[in-house]
Amino acid sequence: MWQIDTLPPLDSCSKALACIHSRRRRCGFNQATGELRRFLDRCDLIEFNCEYNTKFKKIKKSYCNQIPEI
Repeated sequence: MWQIDTLPPLDSCSKALACIHSRRRRCGFNQATGELRRFLDRCDLIEFNCEYNTKFKKIKKSYCNQIPEI
């Protein structure tokens, strides 16, 4: 199965164009701001990074348990 992470290094906007949504919820963390955020799936996280020029990384979903559902 093709995975977005197997592509050569691309910026988040290029990855966002090629990403296929899985609808598997993800938790993201932005180390620069300390912000924790829920995402609809990995592609949503990548698209958010592109649109808002942020650097959220996927982390364990359990870290987002205290954040209200989307």
